[in-house]
Amino acid sequence: MTYDVIKNISAYEDGELNDDSVNELFQYLVDTDQVWEMEANYGRKAVELAEAGRIRLPDLGLDTTYFFGP
Repeated sequence: MTYDVIKNISAYEDGELNDDSVNELFQYLVDTDQVWEMEANYGRKAVELAEAGRIRLPDLGLDTTYFFGP
């Protein structure tokens, strides 16, 4: 079965996902590079989750504080 990203984005926006499901959604969006093509709040949330150790970002050699603040 494939991951239903549209259903999960909708559930996320409606506040219906638990922490594990949020992590899974954002890891999927990062892994497929979709998160960087979405509204900026998704990219910020991905960085926030990564800094909390909940997901992993690709190592692009970038200092995310430059883009998103400390």
